[in-house]
Amino acid sequence: MPVSARGSMFNLLMILIVTGAFTFSFLKPAQAESASDEAAFQGKVTLARYSVDAAGEREIKSRTPLIVHPDYILLEQSDGSSVDLLGNVQASGIIVRQKQEDFVFLTTDRNAVVMNKQELQQMINMLDSMRGNNNQSRSEADDIKLEPTGEQKELDGYTVKKWKLIPDGGVAEWHIWVTDELVIPWGLLAENWLTRRTLFSGLPVEEWLEEKKLPLQAEFWNGGKLAEVIKIEDIEHESIDHTRFQIPDGYKQINFQQMLFDRMRNR
Repeated sequence: MPVSARGSMFNLLMILIVTGAFTFSFLKPAQAESASDEAAFQGKVTLARYSVDAAGEREIKSRTPLIVHPDYILLEQSDGSSVDLLGNVQASGIIVRQKQEDFVFLTTDRNAVVMNKQELQQMINMLDSMRGNNNQSRSEADDIKLEPTGEQKELDGYTVKKWKLIPDGGVAEWHIWVTDELVIPWGLLAENWLTRRTLFSGLPVEEWLEEKKLPLQAEFWNGGKLAEVIKIEDIEHESIDHTRFQIPDGYKQINFQQMLFDRMRNR
């Protein structure tokens, strides 16, 4: 069964997770990257997903801006879309606060829902239960072949190397182009508690994170034809002021338990 690029957030990135942009998972334990890493990227990127028709023409399906600071990551839905948190609760943006070790979900009804790691894990479990998803076992990843091909090229000014992911017995496969020339300080997003949630995807995200490698482009091939492309693009290196990551004016800060209470009251 081919790996789905939808429904993430967070599936990678994540939340890359939560955003539906694309999720990658790894095969060995990841260590959170230091926010003080001088080589780490600071600036803006866009997570883009394209469908590809029979003639090879691409059509944009989603674009998610990502603003990166050593202490923060801000993920916004630029096309008016939102992320389903719990049924009638929708979020249009996520602030990852590395020093506070928490996440702020900016909801469409102008609440700022603050969650720590344990509460986010609880919410993910609740979403899995609501959607009828059981925890996926590592054995599902064992049915997927993942290997470097030795192929190398330039992509948007970065040297990338190709990995191929092939589900056992399938006609579909992913081609993943990975670089070690762009280091994003994922922090909380690189920790085991989150990456282990996505082992079913079969991608070695923990290994890549540990070695400071980044998938710049993922191509979904079905029956020998390119069907979908997920890509990090519009990469802009720039200094971002920390005030950009503050909870916006007009938003009411609430905690996870308050969100659950409001959801039950409004059902």
